[in-house]
Amino acid sequence: MIPVGQSPRFMRFVPATFVILLLLLPLAVVCVQGQEWDCQTPECEGHKAGYDWGMSHDATEQECETAGEHTNSPSFAEGCRVGVRVRERLAAQRFAEAREQIIPLVQGYMLGKQLAKELRVLPAECEEAYKSVVEAKGESLAIPFRTGCLEVSRKQANKVVKERAKEASKQAKRQTPEENRSASHVPAGSDNPLIHK
Repeated sequence: MIPVGQSPRFMRFVPATFVILLLLLPLAVVCVQGQEWDCQTPECEGHKAGYDWGMSHDATEQECETAGEHTNSPSFAEGCRVGVRVRERLAAQRFAEAREQIIPLVQGYMLGKQLAKELRVLPAECEEAYKSVVEAKGESLAIPFRTGCLEVSRKQANKVVKERAKEASKQAKRQTPEENRSASHVPAGSDNPLIHK
């Protein structure tokens, strides 16, 4: 009989055992995920050695048959092939994750280059556009945009300045004759001696 207020001796170890099991459970799940082989022994030493070798070497499934210095056992080869498949799956997953992160950055960079080229912008204008992109999309996406824009705008800056100066000169010449015409235009019936009555 257990006195009131006291727990049996084994109950004191239950929380500690439970915590240990909870900590080991993820490790067991990871181990089971990699073991896609048919092992006949409880230790599965050949399979585990092959799996570890396949995970740590840049090998193909065909190379698992002759991996290492000596001819391998069938269990080593089977574990190795599983390791190679898991490694390739993980590599593909990492590539997909990296691709998702990189594509927006590359798109921002290319957009900056395209904008600078098509609109013939100067570096100062890239900085203004960068501020707008920071407000709209955040700095992490704006930095590649700015880099692409500045790359092109710095290369074309001298040419763009000359083009703009030439265009301003043309504009000024167009305005001068118009101003002269409007200044020389005198309404009919005035005291202009050139108008014959």
